[in-house]
Amino acid sequence: MRQAPTAATVDEEFTQIGERREATMITAHPSLLRELIERCETLRHRLAADHSAETARQLEDATYTLCVITGTRQLGTALSAARQMTSARNRH
Repeated sequence: MRQAPTAATVDEEFTQIGERREATMITAHPSLLRELIERCETLRHRLAADHSAETARQLEDATYTLCVITGTRQLGTALSAARQMTSARNRH
């Protein structure tokens, strides 16, 4: 039975056949990033005012989405990364 290739054997196979591997990063559209930034900021302010469980859940959901998209783990870091991503996309 043939074994599944390991990362090393895959790299060797690519090298042997002369293909070039490039890392590809999927990025969110700037309008989605702006929408998530605004949503998280709005929910954060609302939660500070009303302390409701529903607002906390909505903020948690929006934070999770933004963190996944930006590759971060905390809301503050995700917001900063998303802002950088949108400004970088606007410059290109």
